[in-house]
Amino acid sequence: MNERLGKLWQEYKEKVKAGQDPRTLYQQMVWPILLDSWKKSPVVEPQKFQFDVSIHTLGTSPEATTLAILGTRSSEVYVIHTPETRKYLEQIRRDVGVELYPIEIEKNDVVTIYKRIKEVVERNIGKAVALDVTGGTKAMSAGMASGGFFFRRFFPNIRVVYVDNEEYDEELRRPVAGSEKLVILPSPHEVLGDVDAFFALEHYSKGEFYEAQRYFRETAKKTKDNRYNVLADICVMYHAWYSLDIETAFEKSRKLVEELQTDTWLNHPLGKSRGFFETQSKILEAIKRFLEEKDYTRNKFGVFALAKTLLKKSEKHEMHGETILTALCAYRALELLLQERLSLYNLTPDMPLTDEDKIAIRREMSKILQKPEDQVEMHDKLGLFGMAILLIVKKDSCVQGIFDQKRLKALSLALQSRNSSLLIHGFDFPNEKQVEYIKECARKLLKDLEIRAELRLDPSIDMCFEKAGLDLFKW
Repeated sequence: MNERLGKLWQEYKEKVKAGQDPRTLYQQMVWPILLDSWKKSPVVEPQKFQFDVSIHTLGTSPEATTLAILGTRSSEVYVIHTPETRKYLEQIRRDVGVELYPIEIEKNDVVTIYKRIKEVVERNIGKAVALDVTGGTKAMSAGMASGGFFFRRFFPNIRVVYVDNEEYDEELRRPVAGSEKLVILPSPHEVLGDVDAFFALEHYSKGEFYEAQRYFRETAKKTKDNRYNVLADICVMYHAWYSLDIETAFEKSRKLVEELQTDTWLNHPLGKSRGFFETQSKILEAIKRFLEEKDYTRNKFGVFALAKTLLKKSEKHEMHGETILTALCAYRALELLLQERLSLYNLTPDMPLTDEDKIAIRREMSKILQKPEDQVEMHDKLGLFGMAILLIVKKDSCVQGIFDQKRLKALSLALQSRNSSLLIHGFDFPNEKQVEYIKECARKLLKDLEIRAELRLDPSIDMCFEKAGLDLFKW
């Protein structure tokens, strides 16, 4: 405490005990000295900081607000006050020597406080803004603090400040002059890593895995708890899987399974669910091997897993209203499954056809498209429609059961729609009804593959194509 102020305080205290009016005496005897001291060198913790803008809540002790303004050293000052505290504005303006921008509210109107904070901050993007919670009603201070810490997530230059004191005179019921200090309060987002974990879990629950892993990494840095990095790796695995970066997804899954075998996770829900992640790793490994070998015959599980992944991805795009991406994934799944059925006859889409097959395919297309045979176009490499027709010609029982004449006509129209869509060769938007039809056909082929290949998958296998539940992420 300033030695001069210490002596002055004792004199002030004696005079108050002698019966003089404490407020009048304070203004005449103590305040001018304290004010001058703060104008020269305000006391700020943890260190002095130059704010560009400050917003203050004003109560019935205007001196605290004045010290806060001087402590922030801001040149653009907003004071939120009530009709009852409006009378103190002129005194504050005179003491700080800076123009004030008053904002009048009712004493419990926190909504207006939130709105004004947002308005001021948006006008001052990139500038350091102090939100002073010292004065005003409890509701005003709470509104300022909660608004400040909330908006800090989006405007990192916001700081919440408060005028505190190291000594309080119980007899006079006020802070001892000279013991005041402006404290720049830490944000819970900075000192509590777990707050970032909440954001991570929120993103994870929405399937926003890339954002989730970023918050988990931040949590790991702040808490020094490496377990959060493992949660981040789970997010990276799902993000890669969803993005069809299968190699990255598999590598993450493999390392994850190894990590969950360690003592750290022995009694944790993730460790106890290691079997779930092992199954996911096997799924990814099968897809990876299929993509490398392109073997439809010896890796039925890889074909199944990739087709199911594409259909799951199609469903997720549909949930987000992304019709074009929904269509692309559904069409690719159907194409993949038809290619697998061709492999049963030792055929591929780009393999040269026999003259007998060409004649049969042209005849079948002519009936479906209702065109003369000489007007039916044939290509060297079979497209999705051509594969379905070839399988009909080969009397493939599964394809015959799915595609009758009417459905083949619908398939032809759906493929025309796909080929003219914006992300393929044209400018059209896919028909949702046609997309659903394609997905239905793909699902039937997928079910047949599961049974025919005797994969004997666990009934809960469908869950292994989804993300792990949030309940596994709790400590």
